[in-house]
Amino acid sequence: SSNPLDAAWAGSQATSGTQSVSPTQTTTYTLTCTGAGGTDSQSAPVNVNPIGTGNTYYVAPTGNDDVNPGTIDSPFLTLGKGVSVLQPRDTLYVRGGTYAEALRNNVPGGTDWANPVTIAAFSGETVIIQPPGDYYVVQLTNPNQHHIIFDRLIFDGTNTIDSVIQLNVGGAIPTNGAHHI
Repeated sequence: SSNPLDAAWAGSQATSGTQSVSPTQTTTYTLTCTGAGGTDSQSAPVNVNPIGTGNTYYVAPTGNDDVNPGTIDSPFLTLGKGVSVLQPRDTLYVRGGTYAEALRNNVPGGTDWANPVTIAAFSGETVIIQPPGDYYVVQLTNPNQHHIIFDRLIFDGTNTIDSVIQLNVGGAIPTNGAHHI
């Protein structure tokens, strides 16, 4: 099956097929084996948690960092607050607007490309990140900043003192700095 949420199993005779499951669903499967020595059955729970199904948070110009939980109906106000709650597999959707702040070494990393941290513009909306006078719009220099996806964001360096993006890859040893961005 082409559905990435399908769990497949195979065996002899009539014991093969495909089972569709929902994300984060736990299902118990029982495998029964019959041979010359008799029959034995074992059951085991299988937890399905597909790639990219971490938590989803939202930031909007109308949000509130002090009381809102970062949901689509009650978003955070600042990017800083939004990135502070991210863990591997999480996504932060940024609602349309101009954000007068920089992302300076505060974006956490993922663990690998199956478990990245994603910061993306909300579908169909324009997001501009334009700090009022900082060295960078985005600064990633720490070795724990890796497997990060920035999607459909405009990094506006009009007011920056140095560069729009600073990415330190650690010189001769790439894993000593930010990597896999």
